[in-house]
Amino acid sequence: MKIKIRHCHRILKNFTISMFVAVVSLFILIFGICRSKSKVPSSIVFSLTSEQVFTGKSVEDLLTSLREKRFQDFFRTSNLLIEVRSIKSLLVHNKSITIDAPFFLLTRCIKKGHYRFFMMKVFRSMIMLRNQELSGLKEVKRSVFDLAVYEVLYQHLYPEFDLVTTQSSIKKLPLAFQCPVRGRRVMVWYSTNSKPMYFRGKQQRLGWDISPVKKGLDFHLVWTEYDVAFLESLGFNNSFALGPIVLQTQSLAERNNDKYVITYFDVTPIAPSNFWIRGTQENYYSEQDALGDLEAIVKLSDDLMDTFDKRVKVRLKPKRAYSSMHSKKYITKLIEYSQEHRITVIRPDSNLYEVVSQSDLVIATPWTSPAVLAKEMSLNSIFFAIRVADWHQPYEYEGIRVINSLNELTTYVNLSIQKKFNK
Repeated sequence: MKIKIRHCHRILKNFTISMFVAVVSLFILIFGICRSKSKVPSSIVFSLTSEQVFTGKSVEDLLTSLREKRFQDFFRTSNLLIEVRSIKSLLVHNKSITIDAPFFLLTRCIKKGHYRFFMMKVFRSMIMLRNQELSGLKEVKRSVFDLAVYEVLYQHLYPEFDLVTTQSSIKKLPLAFQCPVRGRRVMVWYSTNSKPMYFRGKQQRLGWDISPVKKGLDFHLVWTEYDVAFLESLGFNNSFALGPIVLQTQSLAERNNDKYVITYFDVTPIAPSNFWIRGTQENYYSEQDALGDLEAIVKLSDDLMDTFDKRVKVRLKPKRAYSSMHSKKYITKLIEYSQEHRITVIRPDSNLYEVVSQSDLVIATPWTSPAVLAKEMSLNSIFFAIRVADWHQPYEYEGIRVINSLNELTTYVNLSIQKKFNK
């Protein structure tokens, strides 16, 4: 009896949610009838965060970086549409930005004469879902509304458009990648530190399922041949090294001949209370270890100011803007050091190319991208972290020196400063 009640409850729940999606779909169709139509995008870009799209000079800077010639062999760049799951997407009034790609395609691209086919597919999907266990409205929207949009495009309009995502979606590809689409499916790796580390001699687990990524993607666009080799070790044979993929304009600045500028790129640790986000794995970027690295950098700055006075400047650039999940203890300590003028903190949304090009030395937390970017720009860079007891840190990683003690770092930096000023 209880099983029958649960079954009836599930059917009623699914019916209610499905009817809601159907009614909303109908209203969207009415809205779409009033909209002027435009061409189907040449490519749709998924999985970019609000910070990646809306920080910096403008959305056009991001579009310019995605339209670089090196990408054009892998996806069409003439008419890009970028989906950003943020309310800001509704406020920028940019035709290349949308909060929901299927909604955009239905209201702006699918012809009114095909709306009947769309509603038929919506109702057919509702019937198929009536006995399935659904988690909620979001899942039904994807399974009913989104799928119907892509099926109408594929079966009735026949456009070719490419799908682009980033490694942010590596654990779960966007639904569009599972739909029938005439075009290429591409993953853009915007950083280089997705490789597992070694804790007490054992490699950390990847944290993502290889199989759907292998099946669902035609190309992987990465930074270096080291990244290609990493993916090949997992059985991928469709990765290509294109150089740094920062998704920012290549804005360069001149270095100061009278000053030695060191820029430290940290990874702000998450608060211990949010450690569950990382699952059961050991955390290389823990609060305690990050504080130890920060204190070492500030001690280095103190020593250099004592020796070279104002001829040396030590800066820190956070990886991203701080949020409630980050360690308050770490942020408070960094603010304290900044107010004491022991270190200069750069805005997290600063152009990475510009910050790196200003630097005589880039110090980055293993194995983050700024050190690789500096190397690719033929600038001096190292990886630095004081943790050798449990973590494997080789002397060199992918052609970049690794330093794990303050004494070694101080010696290295002093030699580099003397080399610059004694020319």
